[in-house]
Amino acid sequence: MPSRLFVGSLSDQTTSATLREHFEEDFSIDEAVVITDRGTGMSRNFGFVTVTDRKDANAVIDSLHRSELDGREIVVRVATER
Repeated sequence: MPSRLFVGSLSDQTTSATLREHFEEDFSIDEAVVITDRGTGMSRNFGFVTVTDRKDANAVIDSLHRSELDGREIVVRVATER
């Protein structure tokens, strides 16, 4: 069962592709998306990554929370439903 993770503090330069690459270095993921402003198309500096296997979610958080991506220290945690 997949697990969705919130990724915050992203750089303006981080794209969905670079986010995916960062996570796929060590883990299997289904999706990585950087959220953009609908009006401007600019990054909102956060995104979501869907980890293929829910049991890997904690390992992903332990490994990548506070890691560096595009010059920024990112935040990784379990996504909450709105």
